[in-house]
Amino acid sequence: MSYTRRPLLINLILLFVSCSLSLLLAEALFYRYFPQPTYAVKFCPWGFEHIPNIIFKHTTESKESISYIRYNSEGFRGTEEYVLPKPEGIMRLAILGDSYGEGAEVDYEYLHGTVLERLLNQYREKIDGGYRRIEVIKAGVYGYDSCQELRLFQNRVLEYRPDVVFLIYTGELKENTNFCRLEGNTLEYLDMKYSRWQYIGRYITGYLKAKSHLLNYLYRVYRYHLGGQIHLPEQLNRTFSYEPPDSREFIEATRNTDRPMGDYMRISKEKMNPDLPSSYDHRLLFAIFKQLDDLVRDYGGRLYVVFSHNKPENFDLGHYLEKENIRYIDIFSYVNDHRTKSTHFQLDGHWNEYGHYLVGKGLFELILEKDE
Repeated sequence: MSYTRRPLLINLILLFVSCSLSLLLAEALFYRYFPQPTYAVKFCPWGFEHIPNIIFKHTTESKESISYIRYNSEGFRGTEEYVLPKPEGIMRLAILGDSYGEGAEVDYEYLHGTVLERLLNQYREKIDGGYRRIEVIKAGVYGYDSCQELRLFQNRVLEYRPDVVFLIYTGELKENTNFCRLEGNTLEYLDMKYSRWQYIGRYITGYLKAKSHLLNYLYRVYRYHLGGQIHLPEQLNRTFSYEPPDSREFIEATRNTDRPMGDYMRISKEKMNPDLPSSYDHRLLFAIFKQLDDLVRDYGGRLYVVFSHNKPENFDLGHYLEKENIRYIDIFSYVNDHRTKSTHFQLDGHWNEYGHYLVGKGLFELILEKDE
């Protein structure tokens, strides 16, 4: 019997092909059954922002939902690009905020900004101005504080001149922000310093982790599990399938209430302190909202601060906003008054699809009431 040894090159090629096929199979299995929490971000002077023009699959840390995320060329949620300067006949709105503003836990179809946009276009004949189309820029970014929201608006959203700006505020006083500070009564910006190679490295890492669930899983195991810092959620090894709900059920589940929208836009006087808090953190927060309102007013727009949570510090902020003639709305109470079932994911805590629907509907009713 004769035996012919295969050349080393052929063995190497076979090894490469086998490893490649194994990695592709592993990636396919992770993508289908074991997706990872994904945050596609890159460095910027105010910390981080979304990687533009990227599509990826995302799940929450609690493994309660799966969503498909896409950012446009500015890092805004969705595929639509917004024309500059704003064309005639277009009403443009913008939504800012942290994770409650971004809504990464739900698909684009169910996002509050999409619901708002759909309702406004459906009933645009009831809005003064004769608009032929209404656009909503979805500019929320997971993990942002109020300073970052201000700076994102100034650097990415301001040039689009939205007629109405909604800032979804979670009611948390973001202490020790790294990107804004007060010098006396003057608000100053602090830029994050990074080298070009750090920027490129973070961009590449964020992109690869968003596109490869296998790589993201290995990274998370190394950082959180093996490193002993933050362990992975208990549900991490639970496989599940993706079955989006029928959005029509949200309309059917809405409860009518006789409470007027105006009630959600004021805080009862008995809940307000006679004097505003004078701590540095409060003064910084107040200065941030004043700066944002000034930027929006300068070109003729309207700002609304949207309270997503029912927290005592909102009373102080509402008191300040009223003194400065800055509009706000208590969307938490609106949702609570209109819901007929749960509006939040049980473990994750963010709005579910039904919660997003009610938020979008509440913002729509606010716009409709102010234009009638």
